[in-house]
Amino acid sequence: MTPASPRTRRPTTSRLVLALLAALLAVGAVACSDAPTKKEIEKADDGIDPSIVPIFTSEALLPVVQELGSVFLIDHAGTTFQYSAKEPSVLAQRVRDGVRPALWIDLAQVLEPFASDTAANGPPQPMGNDTMQFVVTEAYGGPNPTLEIFGDGPSPARTGLCEPAAPCGLAAQKLLTDEGITPAPDTVYPEGINVVAALKEEQIDAALLYRSDANRIRTRLRFFPLPDPGVGERTYQTLRLREDAIGEEFQSWIATSPDAEAILVKWGYRPRPGRAT
Repeated sequence: MTPASPRTRRPTTSRLVLALLAALLAVGAVACSDAPTKKEIEKADDGIDPSIVPIFTSEALLPVVQELGSVFLIDHAGTTFQYSAKEPSVLAQRVRDGVRPALWIDLAQVLEPFASDTAANGPPQPMGNDTMQFVVTEAYGGPNPTLEIFGDGPSPARTGLCEPAAPCGLAAQKLLTDEGITPAPDTVYPEGINVVAALKEEQIDAALLYRSDANRIRTRLRFFPLPDPGVGERTYQTLRLREDAIGEEFQSWIATSPDAEAILVKWGYRPRPGRAT
């Protein structure tokens, strides 16, 4: 197996005009001098300025959370979302230190210890999920593959997996070993985004990776069913940790709005209509 060089960036995908304009406005807000100051952020953390709503999330989720926020805020003039995108351990320590975001968006297992927090305002609500996908490039012209191509036998396809330490690698290892296959891909990559780059550049033909990664280039891929699509499933939720009307409304909007649904489907955090995973 050959290690691969890390790659960067994903191709930009189209979306609804309204959401695109909203995202551009969000970028402008971050860059302009009227972005919240450090003092304003501190006031928001203390609940002093209700127009600045603090949102906790992970670095991986930040782009989709920002897009959700930019569309939601179209109808909430005068409100600013202040995003803190950090490792779960950092955000957890902030909460233990007394900082209470209006909304925390992350993996269910990250939020679970805080769901019973005395400051929690209601139980966690669903945002979406992420499941493993078996993908093959449209350019691949060989016979329809099976999971056996990721094993140590002869294969008509060039294969790639995430390294076992990465979530996508851990899930792929379990999926294959559950089927009695010893993982032996042609190339191992640090993360899912590196697998996506290799698929895009046709360095490999097939991969196992999360839907949120595969969706970056879904028009170039064919999707094949998995025997157990629930292996490695990652569930995402929202949790309110203080009384905040806008935070509560945003939480409900994420769970129920068709606009939020469209954004989450695009990013791969909910299945496309008609697909189970």
